[in-house]
Amino acid sequence: ATPIVRALRQVLNDKKNEIQQRKLLIVIATDGIPTDNNGQPNVQEFYQVLAHERIPIDRVPVTIMTCTGKYQCLNSK
Repeated sequence: ATPIVRALRQVLNDKKNEIQQRKLLIVIATDGIPTDNNGQPNVQEFYQVLAHERIPIDRVPVTIMTCTGKYQCLNSK
C-alpha cells in the first residue's frame, strides 16, 4: 500500500496554522501509485487533494520523487 492521500492530509492538517505564517514545502518520495487503506488505487483523490486542499495553494509547493523502476506508475491517471 502507498497511502499518500492519508499522509498528505495529515501533514496539511497538522501544519495548517504554520502555513499561514510561512511556506511549507512538501516532498513526497514514493514507490508506487497512491492507494487507499484497502490497497485500492486512489489517484484521482490524490489529484483532488493537491488541487483543492493545499490552502493557500501558493504557500504549499509539492515535489514528487519517484523511487521505482515501474514505469506504469509514472503514467497513472
